[in-house]
Amino acid sequence: MTELASEGRPSGSRCPPPCRPAYAPEADQKGVGPTSAELLNPPVALEVPYGFSFEMDATMSGAVRGVQSPSHPIEMELDGCRAKVRLAQRTAAMDRDLVIVLAADNLSAPHAVVERGGKGAAVALSFLPRFEPAARTAEVIFVIDRSGSMEGSSIAEVRNALQLCLRSLAPGSRFNIVSFGSTYQPLFEGSRAYDDASLGEAAAFVRTLEADMGGTEILPRCSTSCSSRPWPGCRGRCSC
Repeated sequence: MTELASEGRPSGSRCPPPCRPAYAPEADQKGVGPTSAELLNPPVALEVPYGFSFEMDATMSGAVRGVQSPSHPIEMELDGCRAKVRLAQRTAAMDRDLVIVLAADNLSAPHAVVERGGKGAAVALSFLPRFEPAARTAEVIFVIDRSGSMEGSSIAEVRNALQLCLRSLAPGSRFNIVSFGSTYQPLFEGSRAYDDASLGEAAAFVRTLEADMGGTEILPRCSTSCSSRPWPGCRGRCSC
């Protein structure tokens, strides 16, 4: 289960039940006996005679105001700071992630959860830091997955997000866009100064992005991006 990024007051969790096929490089698809690719991707079927069930008991630091799921129909029981959540049906198909979003009072207040056991105790501290916004110049390298697995809505979301990120860079920054799949393709030979001309060229390029670069060979592409020398005077480098 993965905690979702905070979006205002509600808090969310994502539980991925299915085992989706994962990309394996060509080298992992060869060998004697079960290959690395076969171990990574066990046999799958489009239809199976089983699903998954889910039930959650949540205790919050403030009164629970509501629980919803954008992915599945759910039932809930609310009792002050506690909430019990279950699937509306007995089982659900294992074809997508289960997302639970919970709204409660004082979610942003610092709090600690203590769990005691026979060999000691563990403490989980949760707090939401607040920082004053401050624009800083930096070198930003956008690393874009354009492998075949990104086809459809995924690459469309990348185009939308990248257009927003490009327009959010601080004046004086430098940037580049690196696409990867089975090959490696930077937009510029090196990081370009962020101005109207480079923004226009990058925005036009982003509108043409498609998931047409083969497999997901991420390690050598990221290694190349991170090993290049930063531009003189760079106060910080960010690859995202």
